[in-house]
Amino acid sequence: MRGPTPSSKRKRRQEPTSTCKKRVIRQKEEAAAEASKAAATAQYNLGLAHLDKGDLDAAISAYKRAADFDPVHADAHFELGHALGEIHFKMGRELESDDVDAAVTAYRRALGFHPKNADAHFRLGYVLSAKKGDLAAAETSYRRATVPAEGGAPDADAVAKALVRLGRKSIDAGRHEKARAWYADAAGLAPGLATAHFGLGYVLGEKLGRLEDCIAAYRKAIELDPEYADAHLNLGVALKAQGDLAGAVASYRRAVELDPKYVLAHHNLGVALQAQGDLAGAVASSRRALELEPEYTVAHLKLGAALKAQGDLAGAVASYRRAVELDPKYVLAHHNLGVALQAQGDLAGAVTSYRRALDLNPEHAVARNNLGIALRAQGDLPGAEAAYRRALEAQPDHADALGKLGDLLRERGGAARLREAEDLLRRSVALDPGNSITTHNLGSMLWQKGDLAEAERMYRKALEVQPDDVDTLRNLGNLLRLRGGAARLIEAEDLVRRAVALDPGDAITANILAVLLKQKGDLEEAERMYRKALEVQPDDVDTLRNLGNLLRLRGGAARLIEAEDLVR
Repeated sequence: MRGPTPSSKRKRRQEPTSTCKKRVIRQKEEAAAEASKAAATAQYNLGLAHLDKGDLDAAISAYKRAADFDPVHADAHFELGHALGEIHFKMGRELESDDVDAAVTAYRRALGFHPKNADAHFRLGYVLSAKKGDLAAAETSYRRATVPAEGGAPDADAVAKALVRLGRKSIDAGRHEKARAWYADAAGLAPGLATAHFGLGYVLGEKLGRLEDCIAAYRKAIELDPEYADAHLNLGVALKAQGDLAGAVASYRRAVELDPKYVLAHHNLGVALQAQGDLAGAVASSRRALELEPEYTVAHLKLGAALKAQGDLAGAVASYRRAVELDPKYVLAHHNLGVALQAQGDLAGAVTSYRRALDLNPEHAVARNNLGIALRAQGDLPGAEAAYRRALEAQPDHADALGKLGDLLRERGGAARLREAEDLLRRSVALDPGNSITTHNLGSMLWQKGDLAEAERMYRKALEVQPDDVDTLRNLGNLLRLRGGAARLIEAEDLVRRAVALDPGDAITANILAVLLKQKGDLEEAERMYRKALEVQPDDVDTLRNLGNLLRLRGGAARLIEAEDLVR
C-alpha cells in the first residue's frame, strides 16, 4: 500500500476574511448584550432598593437606565410603569382640592401606566363623583377598583364606602333606582358596613315606597351598629308610615337616648306621641326640640298643633305666630294660625291669616274652604260663597267645600240655589260618607225641599256616625214630631230629651221639647221647658210667643196677665 505523496498532502482550509469579522462582531455583541443585561439587572435591583426606601424619583431613574440597558427587560418596564403611576397617583392626591381636572388627568395617566391600580381607580371615582358630579364615569372607576389587582385584591370596605357616597350623589340627582343598585352593591361588597344598609333603607322607603324592604334594611343597619342613632330615627319614620305608632315611638326614644341633643328625633317623637293621643308627651318633646334649636320652625308648628289639641288656644296661637315670624312664607303656619284664631273667636284675625296663606299659595283648597267658613261666621255670605267656589276650582273633589257650599246655598234660598245645594250635598256625602255634619245638612236640605222621608233617612244616617250630635238629635226629633204618629212622637221626645241633656244651654232644643210636651198634653213640664229656654235666650220671639200661648191655654188670672206681657 502506498502512502501519500508530498504533493497530495492536505493544506489547512483558510476562512474568508468577511466571515471571521462577522463572528468577532457577533461575539462582541453577545458580550455587550450580556453586559447590558447585567447592567440592566443591576439598575433594576437598584431601582427596587430605592423603591423600598420610598425614593420614587431615584427608582424611576434606575428603572429607566435598566430599560436603556435592556429594552426587553419586562420587569424593569413594569416597575417603571408602576413607579410612574405612583408619581401621577400622588400628584392626583395633591391636586384633588386645588385643580380637579388636573387630578383627573393625573389619575388617568397613573392608570395608563398601571391599569390595575385599584387605588387609582378608587380615587378617580371619588373625584369624578364628589368633585365633578360625573356619576356614570365614577361608577365605572369604582367598579374597576373591585377587580383584583396584581399582588392582591383591593379594600372592599373602601370601595363599598365609595359606592355609598355614589348612592347619595345619585339620590341628589334623582336617580333613585340607580342609588338602590349602588347601595345594594355596597352591602354585597361589605356586608358588615352599616351605612350601606342604612342608605339602602333610605332609598327604598323615602324614594321607592318599599316600606317592608326599607324596614328590613334599617333593622340590619341597627343589628350591625346598635348605636346608630340615624338608623333608629329613620326606622321610626318608616314604622310610623306603616301605621306602627308604638314601634315608631320606641325607635325615636332610642334615638334620643343615644343622642340626647338629636333635635329631629325629639321633634319626630313629639309628632308620633300626638298621633298616639299622648298630648302631654308631644308638648314635652316639641319643647325639648325647641330648647335645642329655638328657630326650628316646623317644631313651633307641631307644638302649636299639640297645644291646640290640649285646648290651649293661646299657647297654640303663640306657637303659630312664632313660626310665621321665623318663616313669613310658611303657608301652613299662616293657615293653622287662622284656625286657632277662629277657634278663639277672632274671626277678623282668622280671615287675615287665611288670606295671607292664600297670597302665598292661591291654590290652597283647605285655606280657601276655611276662609269661607270664617266669612260665613262673619255674616259675609257672598264672600263665603266665592271662597267655597274658589276652593272647588282648586280641588273639585274637596268633600268639605262641597258640603259647606251646599249648606250655604240652602241657607241663601231660591229655587236655583236649592237645586245646586242638593247636588253639592249629595256629592259631598258620596265622597265622605263618614261626615255626619254634611249628612245632617243634606237631611235639612231635603226637609226644606219637602222630602220628609228622605230627610229622616239622612238624619238617622248622621246619627249612626255621631250618635251624640245635638243638632241631629234635635232636628230628627222635630221632624218626627211634624210627621206625627204615636211611635214617632214617643221617639221624638226621647231624641230631644237626649239633646237637652247633652246641651242644657241650647234654647232652641229646649223650646222644641216644650212643644213636644205641650202636644203630648204635659202642659206643666212644657211650661218649665219654655221658661228654661228663656233663661238662655230671653228675647227669643218663638219661645216668648209659645210660652204666652201655653199660659193662655192653662188659664188663671196670673197666667193670662203674664201671657199678655210675653206676646207684646
